[in-house]
Formats: sequence, C-alpha cells, structure tokens
Amino acid sequence: MLDILLVEDSQFFGSIVRNRLVSDVPARVVWARSVREAVEAMNDESYNFFLAILDLHLPDGMDGQVVEQVSARGLPFVVLTSSSDDDTWDSIWARRPVDYVLKEGAQAIDYLVDLVFRLSINDRVAVLVVDDSAIARLKLCQLLEVQRYRVLQACNGAEALQLLRQHSDVRIMIVDYHMPGMDGLELIRRVRQSHHRKDLAIVGISAHGSGHTSARFLKSGANDYLHKPFITEELYCRVAENVRALDYIRKLDALATQDYLTGLKNRRYFFDVGQKLCANAQRRNLGVGVALLDIDFFKKINDTYGHDGGDAVLRTLSAALASRFRDSDVVARIGGEEFAILTTNMSPGRAFPVFDELRRNLQATKTDFGEHRIMVSVSIGVCTGPEGSLEELLKRADELLYQAKEGGRNRVVCDCGAEGPSHDGGPDATPH
Repeated sequence: MLDILLVEDSQFFGSIVRNRLVSDVPARVVWARSVREAVEAMNDESYNFFLAILDLHLPDGMDGQVVEQVSARGLPFVVLTSSSDDDTWDSIWARRPVDYVLKEGAQAIDYLVDLVFRLSINDRVAVLVVDDSAIARLKLCQLLEVQRYRVLQACNGAEALQLLRQHSDVRIMIVDYHMPGMDGLELIRRVRQSHHRKDLAIVGISAHGSGHTSARFLKSGANDYLHKPFITEELYCRVAENVRALDYIRKLDALATQDYLTGLKNRRYFFDVGQKLCANAQRRNLGVGVALLDIDFFKKINDTYGHDGGDAVLRTLSAALASRFRDSDVVARIGGEEFAILTTNMSPGRAFPVFDELRRNLQATKTDFGEHRIMVSVSIGVCTGPEGSLEELLKRADELLYQAKEGGRNRVVCDCGAEGPSHDGGPDATPH
C-alpha cells in the first residue's frame, strides 16, 4: 500500500481527496493541514512516502513554501491550485512537479486519483526515446522519469530497432524526425512491420515542417505527434493518453478472448487458435492433441451450495488447470463445467500420464466456500491425433469423455490405448 502525504487546509476538499485515494488507489493517506504538519509527517520515519499532494496556499505558507520543504527531501509532488492563468502554470512547472491539478469540481478529483494510480504503475511501462540530439534526448528522458516511466534511449534508428528486439515490453516510443542514416518516418515504417498499434504506441516529434509533417508521421504508422518546442504538460498528457488507449485495447482483447468467471480462454478463442494450430499440424509442422474435461456431478454442487458455490469450484479448478500447462498450450472453458485443453507436441506416450496426474491433482484440490470445503473429481477424454481438423479431434475427445463417464467417472480415457479409473482412495465426486 502506498504512503501519500496530502497537504491541504480545506476540510471539505481534503476529506474528499483522502477518501477517494484510500478507496480507489488504494493508499494510506497522511493528511497535513499546514507546512508545519507536513514537515512533522515527513520527519516521521514510520512513513515511506511515495508522493506528496500539495496545496500551494497554506495558513503558514501562502506562497508555496511547502514545495521547498518537500523538494529538499527529494519527494515527488503534485500541485493543487485554483489559479488557471498562464503565469501561475509557468511558475508551477518551474518547480518541477510530477503534475498539477486544478481545483475545479468532481472532474479534478477524478483526474487526481487516476494520476496517482498511474504513477503507482508507470514503472511497468517502458518508454523508448529515439533522438540523435543528446541534449534533447536527455531532457525527454528526465521528464518521463519524473512520472516514473522506465525509460530507454537510442541515438539512431538502428539502435532503436535493436533495443526493441531486446526489450519486448516497450509500450511507448517517442521518435524524432530528422536523424542521420534512417529518419523517423522510415524507422516507424520498419517498426510497424513487427509491432502492431495495439501493442506499441508511437509518438512522432519534430522541430521542422508544417501540418504536413504530422500527417506524414500518422500515415507512416505513428499514433500521435508533438511539435517542438512542446510544454511539459502536453508531453505528459499525450503519453498518458496513449498508455490509456493501449490499456483499453488490452481490456477489450481480454473481454473478447477470456472467460469472464474463470479468467481462462473462452470458447471463441479456443476455436480460433485451435483451427489455426490444426491447419499447421496438417502441414507437418507440429502435433496437436485435444482433451475434454468435465467436472463430475457438478449439478450436485450447485444444488447443495448454490451457484455461488459452483462458481467458487470453477474458479479453483481453473486456477489449477492454468498452472499445470505450458504457455504453448491452450486451456479454455468451453461450457458450464466443461473445459478443453489444446496441447502441442505432446507425444501419445506422454498424454495419459500427464492427464491422469492432472486428474489426481484436481481430485485432491479443495475449494473453501464459507464454512464448507468442497472436493470434486473430473472425467477426461484425450485425443492425441495425430491428424485431423479441430472439429474431428473434438468429436473424438468427446467420445472418449463419454466413455470415461460411462466407465464410472473420475477417470481418463485416451486414444493411445490407456485408460484409468480412480482407485486412489479419493472422493467419490460428491460434495463434502
């Protein structure tokens, strides 16, 4: 949890800010109402402040003296102000804050809370700055580091391409136009050959040209454009908006491909990826297998504990399934209590031992639900191929799953000739 120093003498505004930070970030907020109280809080070694939020006009410091106290300790700070004239803003930015917030209604609180949350996770965002000017590059890097971004830098296009290959987590790239060897437009075109807009946002910058320059950047694959000289506030807003856009796209992708309850891949994703993998397998590039897994007597779980209890079981077993398989495999929930696993390059001889071990592990998995501890068993049908369409593999796996259920449940039936009932003294697939 973050420790945040809030210095604000308004009881009304301060209480709203504190409550929102505590509930939405979340954070432990130390609220000081004067410069003196702020100094006392910073001297208290029981706090490890991540950020200070400062009102410039306090009873014992009407001219922003609190900023001097905070800056002397190297603590990043956000300024709160009710003044909106350009001279005030210029004076604020000269103090090198992380940002400032105008005290103008509920929107100001929303912006502040979002800003604090962003600052808490910006160290996960890698930004690559590409500029042949060492001075311009240093200035950009310093400004971005104030907002806690993880910054990489390159002096030309070739170095930028190399860094992108080495750092797959770069999410924002800021590219100057005029550079020797490879200009910014050519660099962007080459980057877009391997990095989609939904994964990497590119901001072009230039001190030359007209409106045509920004259009050329955008047509080459940039997401945004800044004209030099730009003010710090504009840089921060554009970078933050591009990060938000990338986050929003990722959330949409997750909604489209993930099961809402369990977090596993959903039926749509399973069929999309499965069809491609099977087509590839038919070209002899890899082997694909399909397993169908069904929770035994799941209706009894819902009847005994209600649907909330059933959902708890589904989440527990899904977590166990996800942790068991490789990233190259696909684990999906394709029905109410039915799951599908798509395996790649698993030999037929390995299939039964792998899935029987999975069955035994799931049988031993306990779901805590209120005062109850629920244990279940599963039946699994495994089709190891070797060839066929996804529909054909699924049909065969479904037939094997039916055999597992008809054979007494809590067992694995595999087309490799192996089959195993439960004789290990576990639960009988009924709720406990």
